[in-house]
Amino acid sequence: MHTVLKSNTKEVIIGSDRPFIMIGEKLNPTGIKKLGHALVEQNFDYVKHLAQRQVAWGADVLDVNVGHPQIDEAAIMPKVVEAVISVVDVPLCIDSNEPRILEAGLRIAPGKPLVNSVNGEENNSQPSCLSSKIEARQ
Repeated sequence: MHTVLKSNTKEVIIGSDRPFIMIGEKLNPTGIKKLGHALVEQNFDYVKHLAQRQVAWGADVLDVNVGHPQIDEAAIMPKVVEAVISVVDVPLCIDSNEPRILEAGLRIAPGKPLVNSVNGEENNSQPSCLSSKIEARQ
């Protein structure tokens, strides 16, 4: 079984019989104070810098997480996705355990992104239903 991720022009295939895939995890304000400040100030230049640096260092996919207590995550997620896709062309991983934040990111992310919504709760089918809903529109 394979998982196929797509950006505008690139495809990444994940599977046990496929080469290792590197997912850049630095677009996450948890533990990166400077990114948290940039998101609060809506300074997307730093977001773009982090995206470009991770791809230059070999990331095949970029994880996008905007979890920060001082921002409206659903409002900022599409802006961050836009900033990222304006400077790199790799598939994205939209990362949140809140369906409305996932939806905000999935609506703007090109191609076929990965959804990362693990929160430890059993029987959480909302992300898969949301992914199907968004995919049906593409």
